Amino acid sequence: PDLAALPPPDDAPTAPVPRCTACHVVLSRWTMTGLCEACATNLGFQHATMPAQRPRLPCARCGGRRIIRIRVRQQGGPGLRSASLTHDVRAEGTVDLDRLRGLLEAYTCRRCGFTEWYAQEPEDIPIGPAYGTELIDLDDDGPYR
Repeated sequence: PDLAALPPPDDAPTAPVPRCTACHVVLSRWTMTGLCEACATNLGFQHATMPAQRPRLPCARCGGRRIIRIRVRQQGGPGLRSASLTHDVRAEGTVDLDRLRGLLEAYTCRRCGFTEWYAQEPEDIPIGPAYGTELIDLDDDGPYR
């Protein structure tokens, strides 16, 4: 008989069905976060995950080798949103909350709790009073050298 035409046996392994890791709804496809669109928005994961900012080194404080990477979020309106260092400013001078700059992530040592903060895409953080930022150039001789 043609084995390809036969249905698989009841105990045959099947491909796992993609489900949201938060609400367990069936997903049409796997996502980078493992979340459905609604949960990603409600939990503050609207932005794509960037490559890790911290070098893969042991904890600077205790030498621990298990580090937790955390996408930092904050309360924003009806739910959570990614935490950032600053935002874009609209032409009329208001803050554009949809244009975050310097998304924050933290790395915490599993052993001692030491935490390091990093900003994603630091080269894109705008500089100036309207953004609450100032560039301190340590290569500049300045008036006190």
